Order: sequence, then structure tokens, then C-alpha cells
Amino acid sequence: MRPPISSLLIVTILAAGALLFQLGRNRLDSWDEAIYAQSAKEMIQTGDWVTPHWNQRNFFQKPPLALWLTALLFKAFGISETTARLGSAIAGIGVVWLTVLLAQRLFDEFAAAFAGLAVLVAAPFFEFVRSGMMDVMLTFFLLLAVYAYVRTKDDERWWLLVGCSSGLAVMTKGAAAAPVLVALAIAFVIDRQRWRREVWLGLAVFCLVALPWHAAMIHLHGRAFLDDYLGRHVLARATGGLDNPDSHGMAYYLGVVGIFLPLLPFGIARLWRERDVPWIIPLAAFSVILIYALSSTRHAWYVIPALPFLAVLIAPARGITLRRWVYFLMISLSIVVTLLNYQRTRLARSVHQAVAELSIAARRDSGSLGVFGHVDIASEVLFYSDRPLCVDAGTPHTMALLATCGGLPQHAIVPPEDIAATHPDYRLVPLAESGPLVYCRVETISR
Repeated sequence: MRPPISSLLIVTILAAGALLFQLGRNRLDSWDEAIYAQSAKEMIQTGDWVTPHWNQRNFFQKPPLALWLTALLFKAFGISETTARLGSAIAGIGVVWLTVLLAQRLFDEFAAAFAGLAVLVAAPFFEFVRSGMMDVMLTFFLLLAVYAYVRTKDDERWWLLVGCSSGLAVMTKGAAAAPVLVALAIAFVIDRQRWRREVWLGLAVFCLVALPWHAAMIHLHGRAFLDDYLGRHVLARATGGLDNPDSHGMAYYLGVVGIFLPLLPFGIARLWRERDVPWIIPLAAFSVILIYALSSTRHAWYVIPALPFLAVLIAPARGITLRRWVYFLMISLSIVVTLLNYQRTRLARSVHQAVAELSIAARRDSGSLGVFGHVDIASEVLFYSDRPLCVDAGTPHTMALLATCGGLPQHAIVPPEDIAATHPDYRLVPLAESGPLVYCRVETISR
């Protein structure tokens, strides 16, 4: 018999408190967070909820589900850092909740609570769940699909939720859902599932959720959409290290998974002895890590969808050979690492504050606003200034293609050393300064 207050309730309350506390305290971060917030804002400004835009140009990189949700939050509660991040934070609470719920079906309350806490305090999860990015929302829908798959053994109608949540995962981040969806297909074969009516209905629901927007975009934009959506941001990212040549080796993700790594051998040994976890759990965990380890572009947030499944694998369930104090120690160490990671990013946050202050000050002027070669601050400048963004045509970044301009911008935000530099076509006149950056007027040099 379960205690009156279960691990599900306790861990979910802890997650809500940790993930929602001072959610909007810091300014938006470049790169992705500010891009998605700006695209959601432009949905409201343009009234176009089918084709996403960024810098008033078509933005084909990602499906629109997370952008839709953020735009709705903007309309309901106003445009702010909090509302830009709220969708991700709520999805993060859902991930922790579902992790405990899944573990409860397999283990006791202590193991279920540990699984939920392990996800919550994992450094990559905690950092990016409080950011307006898409990966935690993607994780929620993939985890929901796997949970529903496990429940199909109790009731075939759960296949409808498998299809729906899989479709929502695709609508959140497109091809990034593929590793777990492939794992579901492999588990379907290993578990000797049959193609019953409910399975076909689940597949139909998946198509109804995932296909209409993609079909509409192909109809509206044709080859331009496919080349950018699939060619540049799926194939090129997987094979060429898009935008940032990857400096991480294939073993990069071993460090990212944190406390999961030293406990994983014990969890696998327990799984081998007890056979107490469905095949889909290890398949989903390792498919994510393997596929992104083989990819040419590697980022810490790519493996967030693997964390709930790893947490279930390492849970201290029956047959484990470690004592419980080891698990308390590992949770404590993970909290320390997460806090140290938070301190490491403090300097970067001060830069974001400076970018936001100057960009907000730039609202009093009009015309295009340049960042020249400093494309790393471009997405923040655009979000906070509400002015068309202008970058150098030679800037080596895919987003620069959406921000090139024919002539010089009226103003620019640059580091102080750029003011003293010699430019053959223009000079920079300082107007305001914040932190390591200066807001300048751009004046053409007469010849």
C-alpha cells in the first residue's frame, strides 16, 4: 500500500518550486532562446501562425508547436523573459512527473523518487529547462509516448496517445524526435507486438498531428522550405557540424550525463539479472546518445531526451548491489555540479544584461541596427530592440542569411575596440555604453 503522500507528489512539488522560482530573473540568452522568443513575438506581430518568421523573414528551421505555445503565453500574459521560458519550465515539471510515474510502475517509491530527482538535478536538464528552448518540451512528448507505449500492455487504447504524443514531438523539433521514435519501432518488433486496430489508429493520429503543417509549408514554399528544413538543418547538421565546427569528440556525452554514468553499470547489471524494465527504456536512452555521438554537431542539450530513461535504468530497485547512501551521495554531487555550472555562466549573463540594456535604449531610434561580425549577440539585439537586424554579408552563420542588409545600418552595438578601428566606409559615434558593449551611430565617410 502506498503512503498517503507519494513520491510523485513530493518530487513534482519540488520540481515546480525549483523550476519556476525567479524564472524571468535573467535576460534572454543567445543563441536559440532569443531566436525562438523573437519568432513567437513575430507570430503575434504578423498574424501569420503558419509560416514562422525571424527578423521579418521566413524562418524554416524548426516546426512551430513550441513557438505557438510561447506566442499564446505572450498574448495571455505579455512579452517577457518569464513567458518566453514558461512553456519549457512547465514541460520540465511534466518530465519529472512522468519519470516518477513511469518508475512507479516498475519499482518502489524510493526508486521512483530517486529517478525523478536524478532528472531534476542533472546539470544539462536544470540549465536548459529554465531556458526558452525546445528540447525539454521535446523530451516531455517523447517520454509521454514511451509511457503510453508501456501502458499499451494494460489497454490497447493507449496506442492513441502513443501516436498523438509522437506527432507532437515531431511538431516540437522535427527530426530531433527520430531517435526515440526509432527506438519505439524497434521495441515494437522485439516485444512481438501485433498490428491491431488500435495500432493503426495510433499511426493515423500521428499522421493527423504531424503531417498537415509540413504539407502546408511544402505547398506554400516548396523547395525553399525543404532545402532549409531538411537539407541545411538536418543533413548538414548531422554530417558537417553546422555553424560551429565541432570541437568535441564522440565521448563528449559521457561527461554530459553526469551522475548517470558511474551508476549506469550497476543499473545495467540489475536489469540483466532482474529483467524488470521494458526494452523500450534502454533502447530510448542509448539511441539518443548513440545517434548524437555519431553526429558532427554536438551540444549538451541534445541528450536531454535520454535523461529520464537513464534515470529509470539507474534507479535503486530490487537486485541492486549498492547501498542507498551511495544514491544520496550521487544526488548531492549532482546538485553541487549544477550549482557550479550556474556560477560558471554568471559572466555570460552579465553580457546578456548589457546587450539587453543597449538594445532597449536603441528603441528610441529607428532604422536597421547592426552587429557587424558579432553575430553571437544578434538574436538578443533583435528581440530587445524591435528594430530590423543587420549583419555583415560575410558572417559565417546560417542565421546571418536572415539578417543581411544592402547597405550600412543606422546604428550598431559593438565592443569598444571596434570604435577605434579604421573603417574605409564609415565611422562609429558612441551614444551609450553598458558593460563590454557600446551603442553607436553609424556615419558614412564622404569621399
